Amino acid sequence: MSFPARTDLCWRLSPNVIMTGNVLLNGKQRSIGCRKISYVTQQDFLLGTLSVRETLTYSAKLRLPTTFTKNEINAVVQNTMMKMGLQDCADKKIGNWHLRGISGGEKRRLSISLEILTQPHVMFLDEPTSGLDSASAFFVLKL
Repeated sequence: MSFPARTDLCWRLSPNVIMTGNVLLNGKQRSIGCRKISYVTQQDFLLGTLSVRETLTYSAKLRLPTTFTKNEINAVVQNTMMKMGLQDCADKKIGNWHLRGISGGEKRRLSISLEILTQPHVMFLDEPTSGLDSASAFFVLKL
């Protein structure tokens, strides 16, 4: 898979903006499209009609290597839900303006979990503890 030639880490800038510099990870130059770098926005963009488990599984099937078996994908999803404390709401719908769903803190942890699936070396998080209680915020930052 090839990535478009972009110069910003999070691919958020307008295409007409030009930035220069190097991306270094542990002192070694990396390409911008490197999957070892991930970004979680402050705003959660989730499909409200899917459950937490369905959302993670769908993302895992799209983003993990095609050599992963169904059992391996399910193990990664289950492990990620456990790490992020989402096992209690795994089968609840995310919810939207029309459908009641999981809490705001659970949505935030789910957004972070979607990036943790790929086990990046570096994660950029925009206000990672927004909407989380102190215990959840501690565990998110610890992870």
